[in-house]
Amino acid sequence: MSKRAQGTIEYLIIIAIVMVIGLTVVGLMSGFLNSGSAISEKQSRIYWSTQPLSIMDGIVDVDGNAIFIVRNNEFEDKNFTTMIIDEVAFSIESGAGKKLASGDKYSATLTGLSACDADSQSYNIILSHTSAHGLDKNSDAHYYTVFCTPKISGFGTKV
Repeated sequence: MSKRAQGTIEYLIIIAIVMVIGLTVVGLMSGFLNSGSAISEKQSRIYWSTQPLSIMDGIVDVDGNAIFIVRNNEFEDKNFTTMIIDEVAFSIESGAGKKLASGDKYSATLTGLSACDADSQSYNIILSHTSAHGLDKNSDAHYYTVFCTPKISGFGTKV
């Protein structure tokens, strides 16, 4: 009778070890799969940081309100005129644009984007500007990944 109990205990121990190994493998694999979104976020920030007009940071809330920080990375002045996000054009400063000297930053406050209701979301963005010589230029369309927030303070409040 005692040998039968010993066999059962050994069997249960083997099953427990297999389950621990299985759970460890699943945990590691899910960690690798989730790191994909972090990589795309890092890749989009690296790409945009190297552009003549760069997006330094951005945030979007569940209502589609957004703030993007744009910087002029070149030595010549630019007039930042438009952000095209997912094929919707957003005029800067009511269409007049914002003059940016070398190294200047501008905080573009936008409304009407598609809602950002996950942890992060990617938006296809084109930045348009007029060069110091009067030429209209567009950046290549590229995705920028933002972290989503429930509500950006200051939107929808009356001044």
